[in-house]
Amino acid sequence: GAGGYRGATTPTTTTTASAPSPATNNNTVYSVRVLSAEERTDPTGSTYTSYVLSVETVRPTSRSVIEHRYSEFVKLRSELAANGCEPKKSPFPSKSVLGRVGNWTPSAALAPERRDRMVEDRKAKLDAWLVELCEMMNRGEVGPTQ
Repeated sequence: GAGGYRGATTPTTTTTASAPSPATNNNTVYSVRVLSAEERTDPTGSTYTSYVLSVETVRPTSRSVIEHRYSEFVKLRSELAANGCEPKKSPFPSKSVLGRVGNWTPSAALAPERRDRMVEDRKAKLDAWLVELCEMMNRGEVGPTQ
């Protein structure tokens, strides 16, 4: 699709999402967990990592499995920061554990074990960051984004 990824797919690894805590009012309660990090190929043949998320709401009850690229989380973070409502306790994952040299990031072919470690580290940090963001939304500190 035009969004750069093929949409929701079944994750290859599944974990049970923690149940959202009950709300004390009639507001929607949000819960999100990062299920996996999957390698995908875009229409040009380039590979990228897609993060597979389980998103749940209570009132109305729904569960969706969606995918997003790291760059989309970077955009969300900058929009939240611009509005002064970015999660503070959980650090947002950095662009690369290898660092950048100008516009060049070392490829997976040169350091596959480092890339795998970076993806796992980023997955764990994104999960914690998104859990904190949902807690902020559940307290009414952040509204849902469209």
